Amino acid sequence: NIAGNQSDFVGGGLAADVGSGLQLAHCTLRDNSASDYGGAVWIANTYGGPAPAGGDAPRIDHAPPLFFDCLITGNQVVGRGGGSVALRDGGDLLMDRCRVVENAGGPLGGGFYINASSAQLDRTEIRGNSAGLGGGLFVEEFAEVALTACTVAENSAETGAGMQVQDDASVALENCLFHGNSGTDGAAIYLSAGGVDAIQCTFSGNLAAAGGAAVAAASEADWLSAYNSIFWGDAPQEFGGFTAEFYADYCDVAGGWSGAGNIDADPGFFAYERYAYRYDYFLSAGSPCIDSGDPEGRDTIYDADSLWPADLPDGIAADMGAYGGTSNWFWMPPFWP
Repeated sequence: NIAGNQSDFVGGGLAADVGSGLQLAHCTLRDNSASDYGGAVWIANTYGGPAPAGGDAPRIDHAPPLFFDCLITGNQVVGRGGGSVALRDGGDLLMDRCRVVENAGGPLGGGFYINASSAQLDRTEIRGNSAGLGGGLFVEEFAEVALTACTVAENSAETGAGMQVQDDASVALENCLFHGNSGTDGAAIYLSAGGVDAIQCTFSGNLAAAGGAAVAAASEADWLSAYNSIFWGDAPQEFGGFTAEFYADYCDVAGGWSGAGNIDADPGFFAYERYAYRYDYFLSAGSPCIDSGDPEGRDTIYDADSLWPADLPDGIAADMGAYGGTSNWFWMPPFWP
């Protein structure tokens, strides 16, 4: 339990350089704060000088970090960014089955601030974080980030409440769910000279005061490529501000969108509960999105497998949305049935 620490510079909970072998499992980082970056965690390739001053918690040098089954909550940064985690200057991060909830990022990145670094986030919940820009994640300057089977929900910011991607950064999303994020523009995702690949994702219930609630773009340098995904029930509209590249194939888009295999039909969402798990925006029986993805795609888990809910018919053909496709097994707890 790393709690209640404060840094006058970076890394309120801990500061780590890439290479030290930092690994955290089943840990809680709570109520830490930093004045500059990384309310809970700061990760970088090098500090380029002496250790930062002012931290109450230990400094760990040369770390390629791994976080597993950790809770990061209630942390904050005042000056720049990364209420929970900040990565800069070649930082790296692997995170699996973690919860990053209710952190405050000041101007940039309530959950994550990622600058010129890389990160892989799997089966991680990013919920209820806030910042001026990029409530859940703020990704910039050639950063490369990948999220698989993650939930980005109920975050808030002026732009990019779920995620803001800018300045030649790119994000790859697979089997991710964005819902309940709210802001002025780009409630789920806001692009500003950045790009996103969205494969087997679901966007619903995001709210923007103006512009696109699912995805909004600020410049001609922005791009979005969507495949086997669902954009439904975001208000006031799904997309806004596009003067750049936006491609969608085998997607369900409210109001329709050009592209191979796209449909415009109510996906029939419902909340599926099993044991202690709740799956929001699951596809109900008879949904037009079931087995309607790319005909060459396949679901790894479907109704022939005991891991799939027995009362929901679903063939091997790829579904649209977060619970379909070759990586849909990421959502299934290992002890089912």
